[in-house]
Amino acid sequence: MKFSVPVVKKKTVIKNGRTKNKKQQYFCKNCSKRFIENYTYNAYKNYIDNYIVVFTKEELGIRSIARVLKISATTLLKRK
Repeated sequence: MKFSVPVVKKKTVIKNGRTKNKKQQYFCKNCSKRFIENYTYNAYKNYIDNYIVVFTKEELGIRSIARVLKISATTLLKRK
């Protein structure tokens, strides 16, 4: 499952509640997805998938990639 902030026009995005940490959530009327503008957990960030591909091509191990990106090795294995 891939989590990322959808790229949409501002007219189709509306505010939709808050998280437990008091962060603002948004809802896209086009794709019907909820998202947060700034995630605290690194695995949700958009550029992580690109780094995983680059580090895999450089022949880094699973644990090394997880340590560099500051995400769990289990999360790394679940990615494509």
